[in-house]
Amino acid sequence: LLAENTPAYWERFRIANEVVQRFSEYKKQVLAGSRKGNANALSGSLLRSFGNTYWFYYMFK
Repeated sequence: LLAENTPAYWERFRIANEVVQRFSEYKKQVLAGSRKGNANALSGSLLRSFGNTYWFYYMFK
């Protein structure tokens, strides 16, 4: 992700800290789930918490 570890960059675009934290949690769960190798289980678990996000839509729809 572009400038993922650069908070000053996010501030330029007024990205809320809550969005950054939520994306960080999403990424953590995706990486953990991808190590297990079951995409269906991963999409199901992410659907509950992130089904209304662009990140989920982009990866699973």
